[in-house]
Amino acid sequence: MQRIDEANQELLLKIHKKEDEIQRLENEITQTRDLAEDEEWEKENCTTMERERALQELEEETARLERKNETLVHSIAELERKLTRKSQKATKCEQGNLKGTPEESKVNGKAILNGFGLYEQETSFQVETTVKVGINSL
Repeated sequence: MQRIDEANQELLLKIHKKEDEIQRLENEITQTRDLAEDEEWEKENCTTMERERALQELEEETARLERKNETLVHSIAELERKLTRKSQKATKCEQGNLKGTPEESKVNGKAILNGFGLYEQETSFQVETTVKVGINSL
């Protein structure tokens, strides 16, 4: 009977050791899982922060481009107004020159058209330059 009790005691001791080892392994697994979850959360958080930063940069770039676009639209409108004023002045001058002889009117008309053509080229150049400057600064 005593040998059975001793054997039982040894078995109980082995069982307790195995239970302790199982408990230790379960704790290790839990810690490893927690660490893995923490690492995954950190990666997701980092990715989210990078996306938010990229979105903020895109919003800032969009706002900057919209401001430049407004400036270009305003510049083009101003150049168109100037062109309209010049063409109206040219028309008035042309009408005023109708009082002379047909030959004088013809010469004056050519001069006005040449002047208007030069102004139109200059205005086109200014518009192109304004657009290029606006595009290059993008």
